[in-house]
Amino acid sequence: MNETEYEEVISSYYGDDMVRSMIGVKVETQRVDEIADKIADFPEIVDLFLVTGEVDMILKAVFRDYPAFRNFVINVLPKIDGIKETKTFMVVTAYKEGGQKAVFD
Repeated sequence: MNETEYEEVISSYYGDDMVRSMIGVKVETQRVDEIADKIADFPEIVDLFLVTGEVDMILKAVFRDYPAFRNFVINVLPKIDGIKETKTFMVVTAYKEGGQKAVFD
């Protein structure tokens, strides 16, 4: 599957629905507070955590639709000076969120 086909499949899956994602970010650690402050300014970022492990930060983000998500990941986030790498995970199903267990009919 080429990139265009992949984009079409993902776009058709989400349609005009909101896209929730978790984004792992590796940063220049001596600048972590500065970078976190810049990331926290984006309204799409719901939660922002400094963590241990393979990444330095984990962001929980919500976007109005797939194109907004794609733009943020490809064009906005990489422009923040000090970010070295990102790992992005799109949420498929939330079984529990905001302390509330999901109810499926």
